[in-house]
Amino acid sequence: MRHSLLAVLLACAALWGAPARAEIKLDGAQWQASQGLPPARRFADVAGLSLPGGSLKARVRARVKVRNAAPAPAEGVLLRYALSARLAAVGADAEAVARAPWVVPFVVEEKRVPRIGPHQTIEASLDPTTLLRLYAARMRKAGYRILELRLQVMVEPHRGVKEEIQTLESRVNVTE
Repeated sequence: MRHSLLAVLLACAALWGAPARAEIKLDGAQWQASQGLPPARRFADVAGLSLPGGSLKARVRARVKVRNAAPAPAEGVLLRYALSARLAAVGADAEAVARAPWVVPFVVEEKRVPRIGPHQTIEASLDPTTLLRLYAARMRKAGYRILELRLQVMVEPHRGVKEEIQTLESRVNVTE
């Protein structure tokens, strides 16, 4: 009896001193584009991206809002993201454009957020510019154009944390 009471007290003490579990939430994404060289570069929110002639002239990024709803800081948050496109043949008619499929992701990357304070929201920048430029050029050479981009983001689950996996999807139209 004495040993079981001691075990219960020790278990309660361990739970009492355990840190609050992370409650990371993804609160949306905003696409941004910029022109110019690094010292003068200013990003601005965009509703759509322009790929004149199938080439990307601007630098592109997505700003993802990540919120820690817990009363304790969250450390080592890993965001995994994928970027895929909806493609149509260059010169395709309206019906073919309407049926244009989503293709498999051409970017699969991750972004580490070292620390988010308690009840704090940060914006993580996801910059696929280089890979997007290569992909757009390759698709143009193959006779296709990008109609729309889809960004999918998830918070990498931690071992032992039994909470829902957080995901977010954001789309942006592409024009030539």
